[in-house]
Amino acid sequence: AGKLFVAGGQDLKSAECFHKGQWVRIPNMLEKRFGAAGAACAGYVYACGGKGKNQPNLDSAERFDPAIGHWEALPLMVTRRFGGIAQSVQNKLYVFGGNDYGVLKFGGTRLKSVECFMPETGEWQEMPEMLEGRSGAFAAVVIQDAWMPEV
Repeated sequence: AGKLFVAGGQDLKSAECFHKGQWVRIPNMLEKRFGAAGAACAGYVYACGGKGKNQPNLDSAERFDPAIGHWEALPLMVTRRFGGIAQSVQNKLYVFGGNDYGVLKFGGTRLKSVECFMPETGEWQEMPEMLEGRSGAFAAVVIQDAWMPEV
């Protein structure tokens, strides 16, 4: 059975896990993250970017290893982002969009940028930009099946 992980939030670095019908505290993240992009990939839980208290948008990222109950810092992302989107596909973590500075009403710009973290090499790689800047959006993965025509 799977586990659900929730972490961060406004002025928080706490984290918890829902498993077998109950919530359990897990170790705090390394940094406070509000508006971070989060996803599970290759057995880890990732928290990317966001905003700390009284800080600019973050270009830092970290991941939680449920097997050992430990957060570890990752190399800095290519772009600082708040309100980005994260999704995993084929054991790679993609982080899309967000805002480059604070929030839109305070002069931020929606980002078109996309970057990909390769767990096997521990590196971030820039990807082609999206057609539109997006913040607070979502991403979904559809596994192609025999009934689904190729695009």
